[in-house]
Amino acid sequence: MSSIRLCLALGFALIAAGCGQAKVKCLPSNCSGCCDSAGACVAIPTAQACGARGSVCMMCGADQLCLGGFCTASGFGGGSEVGGGTGGGTATGGGTATGGGTATGGGMATGGGTATGGGTATGGGTATGGGTATGGGTATGGGTATGGGGGTADPAAQIAAVRSAADLGTGTVSLPVQGALVTFVKPLVPDAGASLDPAGFFVQAGGTGPAIFVAVDPATLSTAVGDLVNFTVTGVTRIGLLRVASGVSGFAKQSSGNPVSGLTQSVSAVDFAAAGAIDDRESELISVNGTLIGDMAAAGNGYQSAAMTTTGTIDTATLKLRVPNAVADSEGLGTGCTVQLTATPLWRYNAQAQPSAWGSSALAGTTCPAPQLLSAAPLSATSVRATFNRPMNPLSVTNVTMSIAGLTVNSVTGAGATWTLTTNTQTGGAAYTLTASTSVADVRGTPISGSMRTANFTGYQAPTTALVINEVDYDNVAALPDGGTQSDSAEFVEIFNPSGSTVSLTNRSVVFINGADGTTYRTVDISGATSLAAGEYLVLASAATLATLPGTVKKVTISGTTDLIQNGGGTTPASLASDAVALIDTTTSAVLDSLSYEGSTTWTAVVPNVVVQEGAAATTALADSNTVQGSVCRIPNGSDSNTNASDFKVCSAPTPGATNVP
Repeated sequence: MSSIRLCLALGFALIAAGCGQAKVKCLPSNCSGCCDSAGACVAIPTAQACGARGSVCMMCGADQLCLGGFCTASGFGGGSEVGGGTGGGTATGGGTATGGGTATGGGMATGGGTATGGGTATGGGTATGGGTATGGGTATGGGTATGGGGGTADPAAQIAAVRSAADLGTGTVSLPVQGALVTFVKPLVPDAGASLDPAGFFVQAGGTGPAIFVAVDPATLSTAVGDLVNFTVTGVTRIGLLRVASGVSGFAKQSSGNPVSGLTQSVSAVDFAAAGAIDDRESELISVNGTLIGDMAAAGNGYQSAAMTTTGTIDTATLKLRVPNAVADSEGLGTGCTVQLTATPLWRYNAQAQPSAWGSSALAGTTCPAPQLLSAAPLSATSVRATFNRPMNPLSVTNVTMSIAGLTVNSVTGAGATWTLTTNTQTGGAAYTLTASTSVADVRGTPISGSMRTANFTGYQAPTTALVINEVDYDNVAALPDGGTQSDSAEFVEIFNPSGSTVSLTNRSVVFINGADGTTYRTVDISGATSLAAGEYLVLASAATLATLPGTVKKVTISGTTDLIQNGGGTTPASLASDAVALIDTTTSAVLDSLSYEGSTTWTAVVPNVVVQEGAAATTALADSNTVQGSVCRIPNGSDSNTNASDFKVCSAPTPGATNVP
C-alpha cells in the first residue's frame, strides 16, 4: 500500500506544474495512457498497467485529477476540491473558492466562513446543501473538500484510518469512508461460519489500495461491484488478523457501474514471507499465477486449500490457494496444477496469504496434469474401491470404462476421487488388475494419464482377527517444565482386543509406513506376546516408556529411545505428508487393521500396493501435537467402523494400556 500523496503535501509546486483550476483534467476519456503527477496525460507502453505498484501515476476515474501519483477524491458531479488549492482550497463544478474566500456556483464563502446558495460554512466548518465540511475538512454530497488545509476526505486516508482502528482493537468507532470503490462481493459459503467467514464486500481506494473488508451482507445494502460508495464505519475487528469493518451506517452510492479491472495488481513476484508483504496488500484486488505443490485439504468449515508457490514466494507455509468446497469439487485442483487466479481480493489467515477463488470464473486459465488411478482395494467379495488423485467426471467412470481382468464389473457408484465397483464374486487371495480406459477423465475434462491408469489388488479375504490399533502417540510435547526439551521419547502404539474371546498373536506384526514413499521404516513382531485376552491391551514402546506402565499390561519393546514413530505432516506435497501404522498377518502381508494419520497413505512395500487409510473420509485432522499433550485414539474405546476419520479422535491425554480418554 503506497503512502498517501496529496496536492496539499506538494503545495504550490503542484500549482506551478498544472494543478491549478485552469488545468484541463486528465481523464480516461481524453487520455489513453496515464495521468502523471502534474495532471497531464503521459503515453505508456500497453504492457505496463496504470497504477502498478511503484509507478508514478494511475488511470483516474471520471471527473478526477491525478496528483502526486494518486487520483484525488473528487465530488463526482458536485465538483472537485483539490489539496488546499490556492490559499485555502479550490472548488470546481460546485463553485470556486480562492484563498478560502469566494465560492461561485455553489455559494459564497468568505474567509472560510459563510457559503450562500450551497449552504453555510462557519469557520471553514459546516456546509449544507453542497455537502458537509468539518474543520475545513470533509465534504459529502458536493464532493471532497480540503479547504483551509484542516482535513481530508481522501478515501485512501479514510480506509487507512479504519485499518489502524482495527489494529488498535478499538471496537466501536465512527469513521467516514467517502468515494471508495466496491471491488468484490463475497458470499457466505455453505457450511462456513458467519462469524469467522461472513458475507461482505471489499472497498478499495486507488490501484495500490489501501482496502478493507466490510463484514456486512451486501444484499442488505443492495451494493455491487463497481459501486462508488460513502458510509461511516461503526465497528472494527480482526478475523484471523484480517482487518474488518464489522458495522456501517449511512451507506450511500455516488455512482454505479464503475470499472474495477484497472485496480487489479499482480502479486506473482511478491514474496509473502517478507515482512509487511501481506499487510501491504490485504483485501486489495489481485491476480496471481502459481503452482500447487499439495492436494486440496480441509481449511476451515466450507473451504479447502492447497500450498502454492509463485516466482516470488517459495515458502509453502506462507501462501495457499483457498476455495469453497463446491469450487474444489468442480475444479478438481491438486498437486501440479498451474493456477491463474484473477480479479480477487487477497484474503489472509494470520501470517498466511490466502488468494481465494469464490467462483470458478476466477480460475480461468488454470491447467492441471493428467489424473491418475492411485489404488484399488477390495471392500468385500463383490466390491472394489477405486481411488483417483483428483475428482473424476461421473459420466466417464462407468462399468464400461472400468474393467478388471477375470471379473465382471456390474456397476460403478461414487463421486469425487473415490468410486466403488460391484463385481461378481472374487477369488480370495487371487491377483487382480483394475484398468481405467483412456476415455476416463477428471472434472476438468483432462483424460487419465496413460501410464497411471491401472492398479493391482488381491481378492477379498475376510479378516481373521478381532484386534484393533487402539491408540497411537507419535508426537510428544517438546518443552519440559524444567526448561529442557524432549525428543519424542514417550511414543507408543497400543493394540486392544475388544472381542469377547482370546485372540492369538501368532504371525502378527505391526508395521510403520512412511507416507512419503509408502515404504516400511520399522517392523515390530508381536507374536512373542502369544495372545490377548478379551479386553486386554498390548503396548509397543521404548524400554524406558514400558517401565512406567503397570506390570499387568502386556508389552513389546521397540528398539531405540527417541523418535520411534514418524510424525506425519511437515512434508510436501500434502498428499505425502501422512504416515501410517498397520497390524498385519506376516504369512500373507494382509492388513488386519490400520491407521493412516494426517492424510491417506499407500503401503508400497507389498504387491499389490495397499491403501492403509480405512475409509474414504480425510484424516488430515488426525494430527498429534508437540505443544499440547495428547494422542490419536479410538473414541469410544475399541470402536471400529473401518473408517479412520470416524473411529479416531485427537484425545487430550495419552493412556497406554488403559481406556482411552476423549
